[in-house]
Amino acid sequence: MMNQNNSMKNFLIGTAAGLAVGAVTALLFAPKAGKELRRDIADGTQQAYDSTCKVASQVTESTAKMARQVGSQTASIAGKAKDTLGSVNPWGKSKEQTDSPQGDNMSVVS
Repeated sequence: MMNQNNSMKNFLIGTAAGLAVGAVTALLFAPKAGKELRRDIADGTQQAYDSTCKVASQVTESTAKMARQVGSQTASIAGKAKDTLGSVNPWGKSKEQTDSPQGDNMSVVS
């Protein structure tokens, strides 16, 4: 899932960069008057800015979604680990044995 999001992000970034380079190249090689060329460059710059903001917003949204998923999975795993460790007695006796009165007798086995 993370690889697919990474691929989509890379594709969108590449597309935005390609559009920007193509637009600037087309504007610089088109025969236009200075004022008209500057207006076209400004329009192209605004379009590139808008598309970059859109991509950044999508990346931010995807990152936040993945962070929420990782957080909930981490909490779930931590809860399971805590439950598992809570049922383990370091003295090798089951919880029932340590709760019973016989479990308190400490005898040495040789």
